[in-house]
Parts: sequence; C-alpha cells; structure tokens
Amino acid sequence: MVRNYVYQILIILSLMFLFLVIFVMSGCKGESTDTAAKPAITTTPQSAVVPPPAIAPPQLDLAELERQAREVRDQLLQKREEIEKLIVEKAAIPIAEQMSEEAKDLAEQIMEYREDLAQLSQDLDQSIKELREAGKDTSSLEMDE
Repeated sequence: MVRNYVYQILIILSLMFLFLVIFVMSGCKGESTDTAAKPAITTTPQSAVVPPPAIAPPQLDLAELERQAREVRDQLLQKREEIEKLIVEKAAIPIAEQMSEEAKDLAEQIMEYREDLAQLSQDLDQSIKELREAGKDTSSLEMDE
C-alpha cells in the first residue's frame, strides 16, 4: 500500500515537472504580443540629411612641419632607448620571479611604450609624407630600422 502511494507521488511530481517545462518553453519565445510597447520607426528622406561641412586641417608652413617632424623623431629615438632599457631590466629578472608584480609592471610599461612608439612612428611617417609632397628633402628625418 505504501509502495503504491510512493509511485503515485512520483507520477504526480513527474507530470508537474513536465507541465512546468512546457510552460517555461512556451513563454520563452522572445516575442511580445504587446504592440503598444514597440516604438514607432520613422525614417528621414535622404535629401533631408545634410552632411556636416568638411573642415580642412590648418596648413602648417614647411619650416614648422619640419620642426615638428624632428621633435617627433627625437621622441621616437628616446622611447626606443627607454624600451631597450626596460627590456634589459626585465631580462635580468630570474625566471622564478617572472610572475612577480615587478615583472608584470615592467611588461605593462613596455607595452605602453610600444604603443607610444607606434603612434610616434605613424606621426613621423605622416610628416615625412607631407614634406615629400611639398618637395622637401626628408633624408635627415628617416629612421634607421
């Protein structure tokens, strides 16, 4: 008699679980039947869209551009030296301590310097390009790779 009672409870619990799963699955379609909650979509005709006016960057005279390029080149050389010093310093850390905070800080600093180096290189390349377009000699600004 107790056995029958246990089986009946198990059957009822199984059916309740099945109904619960069906109920949850039917309610999770992701669609809303409430049309008032949907925002209205409006479009603007292409002829009404006015692009912003193009603003030309101020033109530097060639002497100023060359001076800035030299400054960028000097900064670039300085960053290279700093990176080399940090790499030597990080290499001096014993292998057992490579995961220490000091080693992690050095690695982060090296990555930051490399990002700065990439930006400075890009700036220098742009300046050299502009100077070449103007017919200036840029051989003194070229970097030794």
